[in-house]
Amino acid sequence: MFIVDYILSRGRNSLITNVLHTRKFPTSHLTNLPTELLLIICHQLDTITLSHLSKTCRCLNSIGGSIFLKRVGLVDVETLCVLRTGHQRYKAQIAGLSTSFALTRVNRVVFIMDNYRGPPWKYLKYLTTNIHHIRHFITRLTFIGSFSIVFSSSENKLYGSASPAAQKLLSAFFDLLDLVISKSSSLQIIYSERLFLWSPYQAKPSRFPKLKELLQGNFHSSATGGRAKELVTLAPGYRHPISIQTQLAEIDLPVDILLQPPYSAWTLSVLQNSQIATLTISRSVNRDIFYKPLFPVIFKSIGATLREMKLAIHYQASLATLVENLHLLRSLETLVLGFNSCSSAPAPPEKPTYLHLDNLISFTGSAEQAAYLFGHAMSCINLARTNLIIDLYYESPNLHPRIAGCFTMLNSAFSRLDVNPKVTVCISTQGQRRGNNFPPTPHRSFAATFSRVSSLTLDVPLADPDNMQPGGLLKVLDWLVMFHAVSALTVIIRPLKLKKKSELVRLQNGRKDRDSRLIFDITSEHPNIVCNIIDLPPNRYHFHWSNARDEFSRGMGSGLPPITSHRQKLVASCVCDHF
Repeated sequence: MFIVDYILSRGRNSLITNVLHTRKFPTSHLTNLPTELLLIICHQLDTITLSHLSKTCRCLNSIGGSIFLKRVGLVDVETLCVLRTGHQRYKAQIAGLSTSFALTRVNRVVFIMDNYRGPPWKYLKYLTTNIHHIRHFITRLTFIGSFSIVFSSSENKLYGSASPAAQKLLSAFFDLLDLVISKSSSLQIIYSERLFLWSPYQAKPSRFPKLKELLQGNFHSSATGGRAKELVTLAPGYRHPISIQTQLAEIDLPVDILLQPPYSAWTLSVLQNSQIATLTISRSVNRDIFYKPLFPVIFKSIGATLREMKLAIHYQASLATLVENLHLLRSLETLVLGFNSCSSAPAPPEKPTYLHLDNLISFTGSAEQAAYLFGHAMSCINLARTNLIIDLYYESPNLHPRIAGCFTMLNSAFSRLDVNPKVTVCISTQGQRRGNNFPPTPHRSFAATFSRVSSLTLDVPLADPDNMQPGGLLKVLDWLVMFHAVSALTVIIRPLKLKKKSELVRLQNGRKDRDSRLIFDITSEHPNIVCNIIDLPPNRYHFHWSNARDEFSRGMGSGLPPITSHRQKLVASCVCDHF
């Protein structure tokens, strides 16, 4: 009774307070819950609340952050992270990535700036802001396997690089590149249209007699005149050459701005301080004066380590300058040349340079480019593959005599060099061919000229691909008369007219029977041929890096994820897949 009276006299609240003070109970937190319960809670939250929750602490960030990234469209982000500023969830994606503490390594990052809908005078500010966003995300990462930045815009207006907005953009752009080359082994820069910034430098030989010094950043008033000093002073975003070693092994650059003065000094220093094994120049300039001093400087910087090179060569003088300096690349194994026409090759030089290309294994380009290259005095004892592209989009009615002349030169060159490479020919086009849909029937007199061709890809445009008429089969057989030594054949059937999706689904099963009949007819005439048939979907084309129409198409050929307006690349198994 005494204890009961004591409790009543002191009061219940006082007793409970004393008990709580004498015994310390553990404080309960959300993070004390089991991981299974936290996952259930995170899955029940809406996107905004989940984003706020993942920013509270590292524990909840590691659990809710991955759920948030999947909800905004970023699945398996450690393997491939594609960010598009035009995506409706872009802001949520970049916010989630910037606060995802568990994400420290990404194998590939693709940053696409597209779908700008604001006024033109805000375009540069829009680019600068988004570059700051991606830089904030990359700052947190410790490793990036490959980084691609894509400028995709319908803007055709050129902005002066001396404006304050352009200066901020160039400064942010170079800050991003400095950060990327310290963490990534591969860098790719792509422009969709004309360059949005024009360089203050204009190529005039009379004004700059020593362009090589200007490209390297050696600005001396006695050598290049006072204009060069003025150019350095006015150049916005100018970066001094770097002196630290980078991790870059692959680089894809346009010639528009990074390889033109005064920004070329920074770019060349990056090449010199990197172990570059793969060099790609996807966009060519329309001023050949740049290449004569540019190629020797680049090749001397990376000649010891370069194994693979892809160059968009659109002009005769550029091809001549390239071949003259190939002797600097003695470790080169793969050479791929791009073209945008089938013009004749330049005239051979009076005093050609002997080319030591003993490590060259593969060449890809047009027949004209191959004939010009291998027509030089050279050694290429390890040449194993020669991949030639005949683009029907550019060809004239005298296609066969001209191609036969190129192959005659190649046959003579291969015999002189004592090499016997495997020759693969791809006859294709990107876009509807100008004029007739198909060249005239090849003449049998050319057959002996093409005896080295062992593999052939043939693009056959048909008005009704679902009903293979005898005329379509004759087109294939006519080409096989010329390429009579072919042992592997891929026939790509391309529809000239678009059909409704319902009709395509209905006719899909009937195409198997048509393909079987076509293969039977071909092998009956040529029993030694192994043949496969590929049907092109509507508005799709078969092309390679060399004959792509624009830089986006080349980027997709290098593994760039397709963009909504550029999904035209055929993805199928062809005998020319290795091009």
